[in-house]
Order: sequence, then C-alpha cells, then structure tokens
Amino acid sequence: MVLSAAARKYKDQTLKKLFGLAGNQCAFMDCNESLVNRNNAKNSNIFHIEAASSGGQRYNPNMTNIERADYENLILLCVQHHDEIDDVNVYTVSALQEMKRNHKDHNLNQKIKKYPSMLRNAINAIADIQLDKSKLVETLAIYDINKKTQHNALNH
Repeated sequence: MVLSAAARKYKDQTLKKLFGLAGNQCAFMDCNESLVNRNNAKNSNIFHIEAASSGGQRYNPNMTNIERADYENLILLCVQHHDEIDDVNVYTVSALQEMKRNHKDHNLNQKIKKYPSMLRNAINAIADIQLDKSKLVETLAIYDINKKTQHNALNH
C-alpha cells in the first residue's frame, strides 16, 4: 500500500464541517460513542470512504488527492468502528455514504428539535426579505442597431 500524505491534508473548513455535523458522535449505526470526551481526549478517527492510499479498501484511482481529503469522502468514526468497517463486502462506498448521510440528517434533526428557534429564525429571516420592494431594478436600454453601427463606423 502506497501511503498518500496529500490525501490526508485536510482543509480547516473540511475539518470544521466534518466535526460540526458529526454532533460529537460516531457515525456508525446506533453507536453512541462520543468522539471527544470531557477531558478533551480524542476517541475518533477520520475514515476515508474511498481509500486515501492505493491498495486501501475502496480505493478509487480516478480520484484526486484533493477529492480524497474532501468532506464528501470522509466520515468520523470511533476507534472501534474505524477498524470494523474495513470489510468492503459489507461496507461498500454507497453503504458508507448512506451511513454518513443518515448520521448527519439525524444530528441536524436533533438540533432542530432541541433548538426549534433555529428553524423559526431562519424562516423568519427569509420571510423578512422583501424581494418585491427591492431597489435592485435593472433597466434595459434598447438601442437602434442601425444608429449603433453608424456611430461605431461599422460596415454591415
């Protein structure tokens, strides 16, 4: 297996999104393991859905290292489940993508239930935008093509 450091060079924005949407929980189905505990001890691993290195599970030779290190290809798991999902027959690319999507959706729904004002505030903010009274009105100038070509000394 050829290790690829470039596929593990994560952008800060990618890490913030990954950890922020994980809700401090492992993305594995029905796992309630916290990724960071009260003592700030890390119990998480960043897992590449399509392997970071050639020879790795689900490696896709058509991906760039930037794509391998991007949010869409990463999932956060506790240490135990990071090793468990190496079985490519059970944990296919699509199965892992679905696992990640379900985990993210569950966490977002939990946040909305816990803080219903978040959704209400977003809806109210959108509703307060008065698009019909917008000052950004464009006026199109219509030109006579004959006058324009004559002015610019063009031959038709």
